[in-house]
Amino acid sequence: METPDRHIHPHDAADSAPHVSPVWQATIDKYYEKLRREGVKAPAVDQDLWSIHTSDDLLQQIQPHTPQGSTPPANWMWSLRRLKSIILNINDFVAVIKLVLGMNGQVATIIRGSIRLILKIILFCAHSIGCFWNNPNITKSGDLWLRFSNDFSKVIAELRTSSRIVEERADMIRLTRDTGRIDTIDAIRVSQGHHSSKKNLPCYMIPYGLNLRFYGRTSETERLGKALDPRSPSGTLRVIAIHGTGGIGKTQLALHYANTSTNLYDAVIWIPSGKQMKVMQTLSTFSRRLGISGSEDVEDDYQSIQKVRDWLNTSEKTFLLVFDNVENDAILNQIWPTSARGSVIITCRSQSVASKRTADSIHLQGFTPETGLQVLLSLTGLQSTNVDEEDVARELIQILGGHSLAMVHISDFIRDRGYSYQELLPVYKKSAEKILARSEVPSQYGHTIRTVWDVSFETLSVESRVLLGILAFFDPDNIPEWILSNTRARITESGMQFLFDEFDFGDAIIGLTKISLIHRLSSHKAISIHRLIQFTVFSRLSAMDKTKYLDFAVRVLSYGFPNSWDERTHQQGHGWESWETCGAILPHVSWLIRLTREHSLQVTDVELFAELIFRAGTYLWEKEQPTMARSFIEYGLSLDIKQSTPNYAQAYRLLGHIGLDMAQPRAALAAYEKALAARETLEEPNSPPIADIYDSIACSYTEQGRVAEAFEYLSKAAISIARTTPFIWAGHKQSTP
Repeated sequence: METPDRHIHPHDAADSAPHVSPVWQATIDKYYEKLRREGVKAPAVDQDLWSIHTSDDLLQQIQPHTPQGSTPPANWMWSLRRLKSIILNINDFVAVIKLVLGMNGQVATIIRGSIRLILKIILFCAHSIGCFWNNPNITKSGDLWLRFSNDFSKVIAELRTSSRIVEERADMIRLTRDTGRIDTIDAIRVSQGHHSSKKNLPCYMIPYGLNLRFYGRTSETERLGKALDPRSPSGTLRVIAIHGTGGIGKTQLALHYANTSTNLYDAVIWIPSGKQMKVMQTLSTFSRRLGISGSEDVEDDYQSIQKVRDWLNTSEKTFLLVFDNVENDAILNQIWPTSARGSVIITCRSQSVASKRTADSIHLQGFTPETGLQVLLSLTGLQSTNVDEEDVARELIQILGGHSLAMVHISDFIRDRGYSYQELLPVYKKSAEKILARSEVPSQYGHTIRTVWDVSFETLSVESRVLLGILAFFDPDNIPEWILSNTRARITESGMQFLFDEFDFGDAIIGLTKISLIHRLSSHKAISIHRLIQFTVFSRLSAMDKTKYLDFAVRVLSYGFPNSWDERTHQQGHGWESWETCGAILPHVSWLIRLTREHSLQVTDVELFAELIFRAGTYLWEKEQPTMARSFIEYGLSLDIKQSTPNYAQAYRLLGHIGLDMAQPRAALAAYEKALAARETLEEPNSPPIADIYDSIACSYTEQGRVAEAFEYLSKAAISIARTTPFIWAGHKQSTP
């Protein structure tokens, strides 16, 4: 819309109208220009503008236009209050100018700064009108409202910066004036709401008292004390971060230090830092409690924050700031102190966030088995009465991964039910999901084990969510990345193709490490995931997703596990060259066996799964672990696989070998006979595979002392070899004495 001609405007026609200053006129011209760029063409917008001569006039014109039926009316009104305080600050600047004599360069700077502040406010008002005019249903669109809110936040940040510059210039003028101008200093102090220098010290804002059930973090507590002690000469701000997965005990560790170290500090401020609003509210409350701010009606939260920051940096008092649950370190910028008298603790899930403010950090992990045992005994009040009871308690700690919050839940459950550890363990194994789901929020915790990761799960990208589901089917302690991204597996699922792109795979990993849902072992290029996170993820998967991720795990492990188990050789341990690879994959095969057994999961390609298990069993046999090898082979044979396959026959032959190694020749003979029966349906008579089984049967008869039967099967083996490899047999006869 065109800027109206000034000579025909209502303000020129009314002699009684207040005079419009050139500054205000220039600002209005900018306002019209902004409206035109925003696309507002309604002439009605112009009519009321000329009646605005003060900040109160401006606010009175804006307030009736609060969006009707909007979902964030409180935010709207809160924003107006912030705007008012900024406009009132401009009036303060004008008052300062009037009190200062002369018009030197510094005074001109103040005036120009004030004009810029006014202009920014007016232009944003024009932007707001255009935004709401072009988008009448803006509150129903999350993206539009978020964009507008972000624009508002940027304007506020710019205004604060300009405001501080102007105020600093004003301070310089005040301090360089003749000492006789003491009335100027007094006026400025009044306008800024300065209070008595006496503060309410000591001042401690800690949300909870000392937790008498805090155990097992002795070394971490000592490290905090050493890093943060204000009595030690450092010359700089002392900062340490505590990072780790949700519920692991970061907040409790920080709380324990804060409560036990108040004697070292004049002020302790606990600041919930998940959202900016919480930070602002906490600091505003502290400002009033300390006595450096007036009532809520006098100044807004931004002013309070600035006063707290100034006090921290200039008071020469010792203080401890605890920023709890930081998700974005940028939220700390508004209050981050510089005083060498200060100490800061940051708790966060992300290692990346922890490293942005300090090089000194504690990666808080689950309790070790020994420490965990002492913690569990202390939490439950049950001392183990015998070795068996203690072993059960250790197994329980291992299942829980030493997770602090989970151990609190379990100890509460034990006390409520009056269980011993031996009574609890089978109940937990069968009904862990029910136990954790029914747990109440413990004292001094803000969540349960079922809800502690909810927010994290909701923020994940599609790729990170898929990766997390996949990891539920692998042993949690060490998952080599090369297994997951093995292109030889020829995975066709479209939602998993990111695994085979190094950049996209890295993005998915970062999405999980940022919120400590997984930990990446950079030196090994491997991933680890806490058992309870893994359990929570698995329990939330649909039946369809469980099958999809199980099939993926079987396939990538099968194509990663070396295939030498059914090769013909005369030497045990013939696969030794690939033992390192086999050893890396074995824990994951074992994990799949446990999952399918405990949860009755069905693999789509059962033959492929069985062969994977047989390969793992062969590796264990070659490594001289016959008992475990037999358990693998027997489980593979228990699957619904075809009996007329080479894999089936070879598995029984391997089972016979294991029987001989374990001095069980009769069991070995029974296995060899099943292997022979399967081979006879697949092979021609006297084929090499059948000859191999004849030889194995002869060995089992020999171990039983049945020499005649042994020679009989040796003869069968010799005949078979002679018919299939006559040249080798002829050479053998010539060399026989």
